[in-house]
Amino acid sequence: AFEAARHSQEAYQLLRTMAVNRSTTFQSDEGASVVEKLFTPEDRSQLHKLLGLFCLGHYVWRYGLATFGGDATAGFAAIGSFGVAALAAHTALSLSSFKFHVPRERVA
Repeated sequence: AFEAARHSQEAYQLLRTMAVNRSTTFQSDEGASVVEKLFTPEDRSQLHKLLGLFCLGHYVWRYGLATFGGDATAGFAAIGSFGVAALAAHTALSLSSFKFHVPRERVA
């Protein structure tokens, strides 16, 4: 990623003089935990997180039906109102990701 950003020679020299932090903890430079990183100002309504949790639970439920429930179709043979609502939730999760700012070049 550093090379893709096309940094100057001075930046390369500065990089060589700096020590690289090789810690395996999930913390940023500011000491924020993973949970603290999840709650960002970009998702004030927590809609994306709630939809993500629902969709993850729905995936686990369908996978459980197919793996342990003996239903080879994972419950998709007869899609009722819950199936349509779950499909709408998965669609809303994808659409809600458009509100996040993604930089052109990866920073870290």
